[in-house]
Amino acid sequence: MLDLANNRIEAVGAAAVAAWLAAGHGEALATLSLAHNALTAGKAEAIARAVADRCRRLRVLNLAETGADDGAARQVARVARRGA
Repeated sequence: MLDLANNRIEAVGAAAVAAWLAAGHGEALATLSLAHNALTAGKAEAIARAVADRCRRLRVLNLAETGADDGAARQVARVARRGA
């Protein structure tokens, strides 16, 4: 579990998280929470895309109150379908 909720993560930090995940460093994660951070919709989508591509064991992705929009939700749905 990686709980980054309520850490004042904004666009720059979100980009770093997305890059870290995209590089495969989160492959063992089962839970990732970024709730209540000021992510832009685009950064939330980038994180969701990295999760979908690289975090095969992830079962919980919490993007509540982050600015995640429909694009991020589609990426999250992709993760959910993969895990079904």
